[in-house]
Amino acid sequence: MNQNNHYMPYNEEEEINIKEIFQILLKGKWIIALSFILVTAVTIWYTFNQTPIYEASTQILIGAAGNQTAAIFDVMTPLGNSQMEINNEVEILKSRSLAENTIENLMENYSPDSLYILGKGQEEKVESFFNQVKKWILLLGNRDAEAEEWISTRADTIRSLAYTLQEAITITPERNTQTIRISIKSPDPQEAALIANTFAYEYYKQDLERSRGAMSEVKSFIQEQLEQVEERLRVSEDSLRAFQQREGVVNLDEASKNLLDQLSNFESEYYSAMAELEINEQQLKYLTRELDIKEKELLNNFIQTANPLILELQTKIAKLEASVVEAIAKGIDENAPQIQTIKVQMDKMKERLNQETRMLISRGYIPGPNDPLSINQSMLEDVIKLRIEQILLRSKAKEFKKLVDHYSKELEKLPQVIITFSRLERERLVNENIYMLMKNKYEESRITEASQISNVYVIDQSVPPKYPVSPKKKLNVLLGGFLGLGLGIGIIFLKEFLDNTIKTKEDLVKKGITTLAVIPEIDEIKAAKKARSVTNAEISQYQSRLITHFDPKSPVSEAYRSMRTNIELSGVDKIIKSIVITSAGPGEGKSTTIANLAIAFAQMDQKTLLVDTDMRRPVLQKVFKVPRVPGIADIITGSNTIEECIHETSVENLYILPSGNLPPNPSEMLGSKKMREIYQALTQQYDKIFFDAPPIIAVTDASLLARLCDGLVVVVKSGVTHNEALDQVQNIVQQIKLPMLGAVINAITPKHMKGGSYYYYYRYMNYQYK
Repeated sequence: MNQNNHYMPYNEEEEINIKEIFQILLKGKWIIALSFILVTAVTIWYTFNQTPIYEASTQILIGAAGNQTAAIFDVMTPLGNSQMEINNEVEILKSRSLAENTIENLMENYSPDSLYILGKGQEEKVESFFNQVKKWILLLGNRDAEAEEWISTRADTIRSLAYTLQEAITITPERNTQTIRISIKSPDPQEAALIANTFAYEYYKQDLERSRGAMSEVKSFIQEQLEQVEERLRVSEDSLRAFQQREGVVNLDEASKNLLDQLSNFESEYYSAMAELEINEQQLKYLTRELDIKEKELLNNFIQTANPLILELQTKIAKLEASVVEAIAKGIDENAPQIQTIKVQMDKMKERLNQETRMLISRGYIPGPNDPLSINQSMLEDVIKLRIEQILLRSKAKEFKKLVDHYSKELEKLPQVIITFSRLERERLVNENIYMLMKNKYEESRITEASQISNVYVIDQSVPPKYPVSPKKKLNVLLGGFLGLGLGIGIIFLKEFLDNTIKTKEDLVKKGITTLAVIPEIDEIKAAKKARSVTNAEISQYQSRLITHFDPKSPVSEAYRSMRTNIELSGVDKIIKSIVITSAGPGEGKSTTIANLAIAFAQMDQKTLLVDTDMRRPVLQKVFKVPRVPGIADIITGSNTIEECIHETSVENLYILPSGNLPPNPSEMLGSKKMREIYQALTQQYDKIFFDAPPIIAVTDASLLARLCDGLVVVVKSGVTHNEALDQVQNIVQQIKLPMLGAVINAITPKHMKGGSYYYYYRYMNYQYK
C-alpha cells in the first residue's frame, strides 16, 4: 500500500449531526442534571428568602379643569389647561422638589419607624451622600476625620429620602390619553398605597398653586394699590372739608360745576386707563418670568419683526380708540350709535389681530425655533395679547391726558377760590372713582383666584395591593430551571470544545491516518474474573489484560482480530512480518495492545515473537510471568545468545524476548549494527515479530526500530491522546519517512463514540459469539 495514503487530508466540510449532539448531551447528562438541581435550588432559596415587594398605583388625569373662569382681563392663566403638555407634567412628577414635598408630608404625619421609606427609625442616622464624599476626601488627605462632627440636618435627610422615593416611583403616561399612572413599590402594601396617594396629593397641591399663581400676584398688586388709593382719597376728602370750612364755599355755579365735572370724568378715565396699564404690566412681568430663554427670544423676535398686517391693525385700533375718546369729549354718549359702530369695528380688528398672531405662532413664521410645538403657545399668545392691550391702553390714556390738560387750562381761568375748590373737589372725585375701580378689580381678582381649580384630577385613589409584584416565584423557579439546563448544556459543550483529545475513528480520518482497529475499554474486574474461571488460579492485574487468551469471544478479542486482519491486508506489495508498536505518550495501552495482537496472530498458527524493546519501563515480563533477565539488551552486549533469552509462553506459538538488563543508552543499542544482525536472525526464525517500543515523541527508540521493520503502528488512547501529540507523531513519521501502517484507538467507551456506533458494534459482537 502506498505510504502517502495514510496521510490523505480531510477536506470535507463537517455537517451538524443531530445524533452527535444528542450523544454529547447524553454523555454529560449528570452534569446537566447537577447544574439543573443546583441552580434551581439556589433560585428557590433566593426567591423564597426575598422580601416581598408590593406595588400600588394611582391614576391621574391631566387637563381636567378645562377652560375655567377667565382672568380679570380675559387673559388665560399662564399654564393653560387646554394646552398642557403631558411630557412636561411627567418631568414635573419626576422632579426632586415634588419628592421632597412628599417626604416632608410623610415626616409630619407619621413617625420615622412606621414607614420603610423613612428608614424605620434610622432617620437621624441617615448621612447624606455629600457628607460621605467629604469624609472620604478627608481620609484620603490624611486628616483627622474623627475630629469633624458629621451631623445630618433635616434638609439632608429629606433630600436623601427623596432620592430613595424617586428610585421607588414609576411615572407612566398612558398612550393616546391625558392620563398618567403613578406607581410606588414598597415592602408594605399599606405603605405603598399611602405613599402613592400622598404623592398624588402633593402634585395636586403644586399644580393648584401654579394655576393660581398669576391671579395671586395680580390680587396682591391690586390690594397694595387699593390701600394707597384709599389713603389718597381720605387725604383729599379731609383737604376739601377743611377748605370749605375755612372759605365758606359750599357749591359752585352751574358753569364751573359743568367744567369741573367734565374735567373730573376725563381725569378719572385717564387714571383708570393708567391703573389698568399697571395691572397689565404686572401680568406681563409674571408671564415673562414663566417663559424660558428660548420663548423669550421668540417673543423679542416677534416684537421686533412683527408682520406688517399686525402693525397696521394695531395702528387702526389705536386710531379708532382715539376717535371714541374724541367723540366722548364732544359730549356724545357712549351708547350712541356712532360710538357703538366704532367699537364694533374695534372688536373685529382685535379678533383679526388675535387670529393673525395665533396663526404666526402655530405655523412657525415667527423667527425662532424650528419646532413651534416645542414652545408654550398658550403662554406666548397671552403675552402678545397683553402687549397689544398695552398699546391700546397707552393710546387711550394719551387721548384722555390731552383732554385733561385742555380742561385744566380752562379751569385756570376761574377765580382763585373757585380754582382751589375745583381742584380739591376734582382730586376727591378722581380718587373716589379710582378707589371704586380698584375695589371692583380686587373683588374680581379674589373671585377669579378662588375659582381657579387644579389641572389635575385623581381618577383612582390607590388601595393596598393584595399580591406582591416581586419576587415572581413561579417565573423565577421556571427561569432558574431553564438557566440550570442552559448552564449544564453550556458546560458540556464548552468541555467538548476545550477537549482536544482523540476520541473516535472520525478524529483520525480528519488527520488522514488509517484506523487499523477500534479497541473497546477492557473491564479489568470482569477480565480478571474470567481469567480465574479459565485457569482456576489467581491471576495478576497484568495477566488479566490478555483478553484474547482468556476470553476469545469477547468484543475486545474480536477487535484485536479485526486489527490483525487489517495489518495483514496492509501488505499488498510485500508480506508484513515485523511491526513496531508505539504510542505518543506513556500510559496509552501499547503493551496491552501488542500482547493481545501477538496472541491473535499466534492463534492463527503463526510462530510469533514478542520483543520488549522498551528498555526504560519494561512491562511484558509481568504480563507473561517470565524473567526480565536475560533479554534483548544482553544479546546486544554479547552476554547471552538469542536462544538463552527467548521464553515460551502459555499461549501456543507465542514466544517472548524480554528487555534484559536496563542499559544507560537504549537508543544507541537499538541503533547499533548488532541490533540489525539480531533482527535479521529473528526474521529467519519467526513468522511475525512485534517490537514493544517506548513512546515515539519522548525518545528515538521507536523511530530506530521502525526503520528496520516492515511497519509502524501507533496506539492512541481515546480521550487521553491529544491532537497536538498525534500531530507531532505525524511530523516525525513524515520527516523520517517511517513505514506507518496506521493507528489503533484503544480503550474507547460509549461516551467517546458518536451517533451510538459503539452500541451497535457491541450488540453485534455479543450476538455473534453467544
